[in-house]
Amino acid sequence: KEGLANRTGTAVFTNPADPDHVSMRIDPHGGQGETIEAPVSTLDDLMAKLHHRHIDILKMSVEGAEYDVLEDLVARDRLPFTQLLVEWHWRSSGPGPPGPVPPTPRHRSLLGKLWSKGFEVVESRDDDRKTTMIRKWRKTSRLTAKLTT
Repeated sequence: KEGLANRTGTAVFTNPADPDHVSMRIDPHGGQGETIEAPVSTLDDLMAKLHHRHIDILKMSVEGAEYDVLEDLVARDRLPFTQLLVEWHWRSSGPGPPGPVPPTPRHRSLLGKLWSKGFEVVESRDDDRKTTMIRKWRKTSRLTAKLTT
């Protein structure tokens, strides 16, 4: 088993302090539960291992690593998927107020960057914590632009 991250190697995952919660978080979180180490890879490395050049649907539930992974892919203009389903973890560690929690500025910024790359939100559930995005358009490559002009 291997996790998705913005780096290849190993990562520390932290169990929640509350035993009724089941999701771990990537990286150490002080005051939480025990930690374990597990192997992680970048999307590019996982795709190379599986001999994939494109992914039709990328479903991400990576327990807090989604921002680092997607910000890295956007910064490198490397978005090799058509549809993105992501479970967002924007609440900071530790308990928060009951009820819906508004998205962070980091979340809104990343959504804007994905939109600028052609992705549009087509469905959002659970107070916007689960989002489905589809790439509506693709940037034309320079080679294609030169051939058509």
